[in-house]
Amino acid sequence: MIRGDLNRDSELVIGIVHTIGTVSLEIMECMKDSLNKFHYNSEIIKVSKEILSPFASVLPNFTDEHQRISFFMDKGNEIRKKTGDDAILMKGVCAFIYGKYRLGNNEGPQQRRAYIIDSIKHPDEVEFLRRTYGDGFHLIGISDDYERRKSYLMDRKNLSEQQAIDILNRDDNEKEKNGQHTRDAYQQADYFINAGDNSDETQENVFRLLDLLFGNPFISPTFEEYAMFRAYVSSLRSADLSRQIGVVVTKDNEILAEGVNDCPRAFGGLYWSAFEDGKFIDVPSGRDYTLGYDSNKIEQKKMIDSILTELGLECNEENTKKIKSAGIGSLTEFGRVVHGEMEAL
Repeated sequence: MIRGDLNRDSELVIGIVHTIGTVSLEIMECMKDSLNKFHYNSEIIKVSKEILSPFASVLPNFTDEHQRISFFMDKGNEIRKKTGDDAILMKGVCAFIYGKYRLGNNEGPQQRRAYIIDSIKHPDEVEFLRRTYGDGFHLIGISDDYERRKSYLMDRKNLSEQQAIDILNRDDNEKEKNGQHTRDAYQQADYFINAGDNSDETQENVFRLLDLLFGNPFISPTFEEYAMFRAYVSSLRSADLSRQIGVVVTKDNEILAEGVNDCPRAFGGLYWSAFEDGKFIDVPSGRDYTLGYDSNKIEQKKMIDSILTELGLECNEENTKKIKSAGIGSLTEFGRVVHGEMEAL
């Protein structure tokens, strides 16, 4: 099998996003070994060790793994909150790369380097790395089954079942803005690898990833990859940038249907742009920007205000934030109200 184009000399930065309990180190080591075949000198940069640890004047003497994991989660949240910058840890990674590997690089201009960042926990970190490294940055999502991750924390890291559940839930998506938002970062990945039982398949996934990165012209998509592509294309059909979610329904390697989270048009269909009077226009009642407001947000506020009134609380910004932080905000995310023609009914 052809393994890419060895004439590329660009620096590679590979961000890894995975949830707690995923056995990801073996995959990163496989990635590192495979990059050596492309004449890359690869380094794994562990954020907890290289970036977070120096912020602690004295590292605690951890009595168990639950305490260690919680400490680094708290430290990351603290730094993001104090600086008001949710990408600050990745800025630290960039400074670390520059200081240790670029300024101290005596290996000559032909030395090719790849940096594997373990790991990314917030979507703002992804955005910053994309802006900084451009096409040289690639985000890899490593996933595993929830029960397997929980068992790993309990059996290998000696956490109780409740401790494992608490850590998994916290890592997935904390309520506070400056917290861990692994799920949101994971959704932005360019490539996904399942850390399952089949090590041969996992290794081949790494090989396939590198072939794609280095432009192997003989790779055709798997059905799963094509289906994901169709779901992504469908998502772009939505004009609501906050909810561009596409989906495909498949069976036996065939796509049966595809759809998107968008506002349905009264009496059927969707609000498509159309060429009228010499230009493309949107139906005035079909888009938030033509209405001048987000109708979904208005309905959401009405529901939250109703809850606050029933609780005997004042309808103000502070109490609204409390209701949303309790998770009720997600219950009110139900889709936009159809205007225009429906109002005529």
